[in-house]
Amino acid sequence: MNFSNELLGVEKIHHVAIAVGDMDKALKLWRDLLGFEPIVQDFPEHQMVESAFYVGEVQVQLYASYKPGQRFSQWVVDHGGDGPHHVCYQVADLSKTIQAIRDAGMDTVETVPGSGSQGTHVVIRPEYTMGCEIEFLELHDFLKGKTVEEQKKLVAEKFGK
Repeated sequence: MNFSNELLGVEKIHHVAIAVGDMDKALKLWRDLLGFEPIVQDFPEHQMVESAFYVGEVQVQLYASYKPGQRFSQWVVDHGGDGPHHVCYQVADLSKTIQAIRDAGMDTVETVPGSGSQGTHVVIRPEYTMGCEIEFLELHDFLKGKTVEEQKKLVAEKFGK
């Protein structure tokens, strides 16, 4: 079975995530030198911090773990430095996407979709994707149908600091 935008319900690329070893250093590049305006979110329950900004309609997310050996800090060590961690595709119906993944003989990392600041999501298990994380996201209802500018404002109001 071949995946397609229609089969998976993919609407667009939602975001590209970059793992960084030092968020302050990353912000000096992306914010101070390149002029992007990231929304910084702290996720103590996941022991990580995220900074996110838009390039056109695609969000760029910078992730850093609190301590060495955690998810993103370990990725930086394993890959020899900061770099692309995963690509996330926005889908209309996550349950349909999950079924298409399973029908293709693959599975997701999560047994139940996770919930984040922008919606519910799953990641295809990396053994099926050559080690790269491929994520699928269905937006929260309060973000659906909104422009990127409206989404940025709503997420900043609800989760930003």
